[in-house]
Amino acid sequence: MAFIFTTENSYVPLLGILFAILHEMGHLAAMMLSKEPVRSISFGLVNIGIESENCEENLEKNILIFASGPLVNLALALGFFIFYNISGAFVFKNAVMQNLFLAGLNLLPISSLDGGKILKIILLKKFDFVLAEKISSVISVIFLVPVFACGFLVLFSFKYNFSLLIIGCYLISYIFCRESKI
Repeated sequence: MAFIFTTENSYVPLLGILFAILHEMGHLAAMMLSKEPVRSISFGLVNIGIESENCEENLEKNILIFASGPLVNLALALGFFIFYNISGAFVFKNAVMQNLFLAGLNLLPISSLDGGKILKIILLKKFDFVLAEKISSVISVIFLVPVFACGFLVLFSFKYNFSLLIIGCYLISYIFCRESKI
């Protein structure tokens, strides 16, 4: 975060943080609506983690909880798209793009992201835990290849924008750290 604020002097990083917080609020709202007690909320270097008390008991309910964050971002993108079409203000276009990026990234079937957690729930219905973890890890790595490719494309196109590469490195380290614990 400090790097972003020292290299970017506009409102863009603040909007990104706001939309990420609203994304997590979507998860919390879904947990509260489904009466799922919150065990912990943690703040990491590039993420916010929310864990529920009974996360293994009702897998279908958890699909809704994991999907609610990206759904909030999609709803925000739609709202800002309407504002952009009415006003033509660039800030609304930027808000649309940031929310679409957050929703799209989080829906990727990569282990630590919402899409990866949804995939794991689906896999757990068909396979035992260890096999579901292994399949999830392989799919995660397959989807990380284009993330890294896009990260390099962004780096070379927009000079000094390492953000997507940093996200990719975080996600791959998460997968390998998790693999060593299994």
